[in-house]
Amino acid sequence: QVGDYKIIIRKNPMDYTDNWDTLKCEDLEINNPKWFWDKAQNINFTLKEDLEEYFSLLYYSDLCVNIPSSVTIEAAIMQLPVINLCFDQPGVDVINNGKVVDFWNASFNKAVKNNRIVYPAFSYTELVNCMRIILNKNEIDSLEYARKQFLGQILHYPVDELKDRSVSFILN
Repeated sequence: QVGDYKIIIRKNPMDYTDNWDTLKCEDLEINNPKWFWDKAQNINFTLKEDLEEYFSLLYYSDLCVNIPSSVTIEAAIMQLPVINLCFDQPGVDVINNGKVVDFWNASFNKAVKNNRIVYPAFSYTELVNCMRIILNKNEIDSLEYARKQFLGQILHYPVDELKDRSVSFILN
């Protein structure tokens, strides 16, 4: 049950499948990123319109659920609680026949794990439990402190100013 929330699934910019279309319902929206991609030259980048939409989405969201990636850092900058999916989903392939948990265990994610700025979910049951904790505002204060410490260490910038400055930078 969604309750007072609207769920927005933002697809990976390189996901050109229709896997998500079967999930459509009244309280759910599928968001397709607007990126330029030249497959022949293997070049991709986000369009300005997409940057505005993406950061607006982060700004007004209550929660971000994603696989471990740079989105985790972007959501943390926007002061969003994050749940990292650490389990495979039917119909979603991981490159090189890998597993989603490989992203959680990857070296690029080490600082995120060590600083405990996200809730890892290793099953659907854990995902639901994490969502309940966050959306009921339980245990958020300790996670908020860890997030501020982590961002201060990696960005060397006053953490409390990041959200508004990030939005201003994107819009300007």
